[in-house]
Amino acid sequence: MLTKQEKTSKSGKKFAFVQFSDASDTFECVLFSETLNNIRENLIEGRAFYMEASLKKDVENDTFRIAINMIQPLDTMTGKGDLILGISHDYTRIQDLIEAIKKTPQGDCAITIKVNHPTLPQVVIKLPKLANLDFKDRERLLSMVVM
Repeated sequence: MLTKQEKTSKSGKKFAFVQFSDASDTFECVLFSETLNNIRENLIEGRAFYMEASLKKDVENDTFRIAINMIQPLDTMTGKGDLILGISHDYTRIQDLIEAIKKTPQGDCAITIKVNHPTLPQVVIKLPKLANLDFKDRERLLSMVVM
């Protein structure tokens, strides 16, 4: 990641324009409110990310924008680094998520669950257990919180 510029929409929701680069070019993406809330702390200049995005046509400017649907720091995807899981709308999955985490082997990866609600303050649950998460474990846990 190169730069991040947060803005507020007319409806009061936060979003961000984030600039990334790869071996071929530099490109700008849009992070909308829910996705931004789940990743904000991890948007650090110089950090590498895995992302899934869609191309959206900007009719006003006759251009295209890359809208990020899912983004995760690459080091957490490869089994290194702590894992932060954000939940923005399906709150019934929190208990399932915690049960799945309990089944992971002991290790040195800290897991944090962030619960975002449109009208309540954000709740941050830092789990006391350190887990040993391989790529499959991370994918399984991340799939439980896909928006």
